[in-house]
Amino acid sequence: MCRGCYKWGEDEDGPDLPTLGRREIVEAGPLVKTLKERWPALFTERQLFAEFNRIATTNLENYFFGAVDCYTPCFVTIFKSKKGSVGEKLAEIVQLIDSRKPNVTAVRTLVLQGLSVLLGDDPSNF
Repeated sequence: MCRGCYKWGEDEDGPDLPTLGRREIVEAGPLVKTLKERWPALFTERQLFAEFNRIATTNLENYFFGAVDCYTPCFVTIFKSKKGSVGEKLAEIVQLIDSRKPNVTAVRTLVLQGLSVLLGDDPSNF
């Protein structure tokens, strides 16, 4: 079976990238497009978390959402300080954040939408 058709083995920790594949990625530094074609399973949420945990011995999802929760008040302050068209979009998001305080998932989503507006990206993908 060619590498592009490699079927990931299922175990308790999820699929594991073969050692030769890791070496190829680190040494050759291929483009992301090439990686997606050759190793599509690397781009699943489950595999991303497993690889991060293997390398950093940290649960990426818990770490990320913990940081979002920790910095939410700072983000809201930044959102409130912005002016112009970006400030108007962020003001709408801040109002929604204030109205949904008990719902942690909704607040996280709104903060991430606000960050995308602040950085000039399209927040509609959330």
